[in-house]
Amino acid sequence: FQRMFKISLTTPFTDISGLLVHPIKGSVENELSKDPVDENVFDRIQLINGDDDHFEGDIVMSTEDVEKLLSQRERKRREVVSSTLLLWPNGVVPYNFSNGFPYEKQVKEAMREVERLTCIRFVPRTTQRGYVEFIRGYGCYSEIGYKRRQQRISIGSGYQWKGVIIHEILHAVGFYHEQSRLDRDQYLHINWDNIDTRNKRNFQKYDRGVAESFGEKYDKGSVMQYGNYAFAINIRLMTIVSKSDAKERLGQRRGMSSSDIRQLNMRYGCGDVTPPPTTTTTVDPSCVDKERYCKRSDIDLYCHKSFMVRDSCQ
Repeated sequence: FQRMFKISLTTPFTDISGLLVHPIKGSVENELSKDPVDENVFDRIQLINGDDDHFEGDIVMSTEDVEKLLSQRERKRREVVSSTLLLWPNGVVPYNFSNGFPYEKQVKEAMREVERLTCIRFVPRTTQRGYVEFIRGYGCYSEIGYKRRQQRISIGSGYQWKGVIIHEILHAVGFYHEQSRLDRDQYLHINWDNIDTRNKRNFQKYDRGVAESFGEKYDKGSVMQYGNYAFAINIRLMTIVSKSDAKERLGQRRGMSSSDIRQLNMRYGCGDVTPPPTTTTTVDPSCVDKERYCKRSDIDLYCHKSFMVRDSCQ
């Protein structure tokens, strides 16, 4: 049921020029040790997961369940799992770490972030039947929602960053990916011609009754949103383009967006848990953008930290 896959860690990605710089540059070996804060979560996940058979790139799901998920024609906008059977009782998630798991500190930091912003609580597992076990597998993946048994979250080498771990934790507490909402096509254009046939299922919208967005507008900045180049055949061409701004970079990997937080709190009945206010940062005057695609809201914050930004945005 839970398949593991191993791919080469030496295959380089080609440098990109054009509207956007592809966030994954250089050899995988050289870049995995870095923390590219401006990179989309899913770009990092797909970097190692590659062409494995996980649904939507990082969701562990049986073939039968995938077919059920995509079978019905009637669909409704939704994102968080709607069935209460998939919610963790009282919002409490027991967990443990597999023997030798090297990223306990990073996972606990991600857990504290979720706990700070929601009423979800993580407790070390004692005798609970249903629990999450964090493992260091080949790649990064999770199941969706509560399973009443052991379920694994894999944090592979190169994934030990807070935003990536939070992405997988959100799958485990009931989140699917943002771009599979029914209203996606109002905001995004999918370049189907640049997606291999076997991967097109990863861009389908969900069936009625799968998940609920609680009235939240589509969030292109969700930590659950695919990046612009997800599953691209030609990595010089985007597979997902914002309809409001073709140069807009989708998703992020710093952590939950305000919409992510509100949806999780509403689903678990968290009550009044107020997201922290958005902070502002003074832009370093020495940061000068050399390319037009550098002009976006968050890039200057990381002018001297990101390997992508260093190359084109000085």
